[in-house]
Amino acid sequence: MPSITIGWVFTLGVLVHNLEEALYLPAWSADAGRWYRPIGAREFRFAIGVFSAAILVLTAAASIFGS
Repeated sequence: MPSITIGWVFTLGVLVHNLEEALYLPAWSADAGRWYRPIGAREFRFAIGVFSAAILVLTAAASIFGS
């Protein structure tokens, strides 16, 4: 399997994971107990969006300019 394909499959996996976290982690953190502070949904989703955009840009750059 070409390394570009592996890079895109990994990126897709990260994006799916980020989507799952964005949907469920803020609500879970509200009931997580004393070991975890609640996470604001807007702040967390913004951070996940920035991270997801960054990994997409890096994967696209690697695909265009080589591995």
